[in-house]
Amino acid sequence: MLNLLLRNKRSPIALDVGSNSVKMLQIQRVGNTVSVCACRRWQFPDDANMDTAQRRELAVTAVRNLLRTAGFKGRRVISALSCDHLGIKNIRLPSMPDHEFQQAVAWEASERLGFQAGEDQLKFLKAGQVRTGEEMRDEIIILTATKHEVEDHMQMLDEMGLKSEHIDAEPIALFRGFQRYLRRQADEQAVSVVIDVGLSATRVVVARGRQIVFIKSIDIGGKKLIEAVSRQLNLSYEEAVDL
Repeated sequence: MLNLLLRNKRSPIALDVGSNSVKMLQIQRVGNTVSVCACRRWQFPDDANMDTAQRRELAVTAVRNLLRTAGFKGRRVISALSCDHLGIKNIRLPSMPDHEFQQAVAWEASERLGFQAGEDQLKFLKAGQVRTGEEMRDEIIILTATKHEVEDHMQMLDEMGLKSEHIDAEPIALFRGFQRYLRRQADEQAVSVVIDVGLSATRVVVARGRQIVFIKSIDIGGKKLIEAVSRQLNLSYEEAVDL
């Protein structure tokens, strides 16, 4: 995917709107050298009333300012829907031809998640085979987003002045940054665990080779760790952050 993004000298802008900050990155290629040409992080104010509407307004204003002042070129963007906005389910299906899988997964997703997902709202990963009784079945990880979540994300990007080139699912995007280093034959069966400890949650992705086999979002993140340090050392929250 990286080679595809770098056909032009500058890649699209990578955008991450997190729990406590907005991060933007753009890379460029000069000959065979890939380097960062623009990178900024903007933090939400500590005293802000962090309801959804205000967070969105602050993020939109911050991105528009960074586009004007931080050296980013163009308005193409690649972003991701966070696990908070995704439905993630594991299902097991009997082996079937590939052309039947999409329909079977779409039906299972609608039954388990309660809505009919369009093509741009549904992705599935084959995580390998497992034994169920006497039968071998395919373990499938389903990732879905409601039409409202997708449209709301697109509208936010539009308000920021950005043109969406690709919207990914957070766990897949997280692993892709590591996946490109798995090039040796020995890596094909190696088990990797990628962990992203955010402020409000921790995302865990387990893979065998280049194939994701497990995704988990845990509602414990850096904030809980900071609070634990604060209690243990009798410090204020701000002092614990600094520490």
